[in-house]
Amino acid sequence: MLRKLNFTVLFICIITITGFSQKKINADEIIQKLNNKEAVNYQDITIVGDIDLRKINNVEIENKNLNSTKTYKYHVNSFLKFNNCIFDGSIIGYFSTEKPNELFIAMFHNEVEFNNCTFNKDVLFKYSEFDKKVVFINSTFKNNALFKYSKFAMITSFSGTQFKHEANFKYSEYREKADFSNTKYTEEANFKYAKFKDAVFFNQTTYLEEANFKYSEFKDVVNFADSKFNDEANFKYSKFSKGVSFKNSEFNSFSNFKYTKFSKPLVLDNVKFNGDCDFKYTRIGGKEFKLSELK
Repeated sequence: MLRKLNFTVLFICIITITGFSQKKINADEIIQKLNNKEAVNYQDITIVGDIDLRKINNVEIENKNLNSTKTYKYHVNSFLKFNNCIFDGSIIGYFSTEKPNELFIAMFHNEVEFNNCTFNKDVLFKYSEFDKKVVFINSTFKNNALFKYSKFAMITSFSGTQFKHEANFKYSEYREKADFSNTKYTEEANFKYAKFKDAVFFNQTTYLEEANFKYSEFKDVVNFADSKFNDEANFKYSKFSKGVSFKNSEFNSFSNFKYTKFSKPLVLDNVKFNGDCDFKYTRIGGKEFKLSELK
């Protein structure tokens, strides 16, 4: 009886492990679909190898003069959707060489969705342009997330996402609403010189290292409520054109708002400044900002 019971338990365990194991595909299968102009839609799979978008057949070459950088633009026209997927390799949407000066960029003309995905290696989208909705909801970047100079034309969401290494959004641009709420940054969150033309949400966010928003421009309302800044919060020279909320947020290190330009409403209810602050030359509605307004 005991021997029969042990066999039954072992059989159930095998079935359970099999049921939860993900199917694996090679990254080149995705490239093949893109070259065949097919929609890419995967769920509960592991992608093995690098998704190298330089293998896309639809390429445009720009070289304005002999001394300039030769730019290769790889056009991705297919719809991309991944749900609960694991990427074992890098996603290469950007690459550069020094000799000769060559630049390789992926351009996206359809919707891009990554829901509950894990990226084990680098995700490189420097200079990429996204013409439609972009989603990276509840995902995890275990290595570098490079979106420097990227342009987002429509609604963008990184809500619920964790960045284990540097998140580089320096010089990125957002034409419509952007959602970075409930995110966590283990290393630097770099939004220096970023431009947000519509509302943007950074509420309920945790920054373990520097939160760099120096020179960032916010053309519409901004929400940083219920956030925690454990290292330097750098908003030096930032511009808030239609108000911002830091309600219930916590600054545990140096807070740099020097030369920052605020407009009303500026919501500072229950904000905790546990480190040094610099509000020198800070303006609100064109007038001098006074520390007494923090009370």
